[in-house]
Amino acid sequence: MRIKSAHIKNVLAAGLIMIFASSFLYGQDCFSEISILTNVDTALIFINNKIVGKGNTVIKLNKGRYEVLIKQNKYSWNGAFIKDTINIDDCGLAKQLTYKLKKKTLFNSSSTVNKIYHLEFSGAEKSNEDFFESAWFKVLLGSAAAFGAAAAYFKIHADKKYDDYIKKRNSAILDEVNKLDLYSGIALSMLQINIGYLIFRFLSD
Repeated sequence: MRIKSAHIKNVLAAGLIMIFASSFLYGQDCFSEISILTNVDTALIFINNKIVGKGNTVIKLNKGRYEVLIKQNKYSWNGAFIKDTINIDDCGLAKQLTYKLKKKTLFNSSSTVNKIYHLEFSGAEKSNEDFFESAWFKVLLGSAAAFGAAAAYFKIHADKKYDDYIKKRNSAILDEVNKLDLYSGIALSMLQINIGYLIFRFLSD
């Protein structure tokens, strides 16, 4: 009887170990498959501030609450982005999330000219002074030259920094490159606005 009792105890112990082991493994495999789709191939996809893909991606997530961030471009100063929250309440789910970014550009000539036209003709009556002989024209011309020089300056330094990055492969240098490219882009967009307004005045006068 003692032998049978000991055998039964061993069987029960082994059974309990198998139950706990299977429960542990099941808990480890408790995830859902999430498909994230966007309309921009270069859009960056973040989950809880960690990049997980670009454009479209599939990721497996355990139960919990997650913050989703879709950015048109990591370093774009005027890029579109979408924020969302998803909750995973069960295991083995398959969800598809679709996000549509509204693309933004640094400069849209038609819309800017339309705004300038509206401001120009919806206010007071125009002066008889020739615009191209006015101080306002000289200011615009000077600022256009300054913005052009700034754009070229930042771009040249960005290219030099990028050459350093290629040699050293230092991520800090790459961050500086991206910042300089950003400043160059801002200066270039301001230059385009100036030129757009000057072209508008030339055609309207």
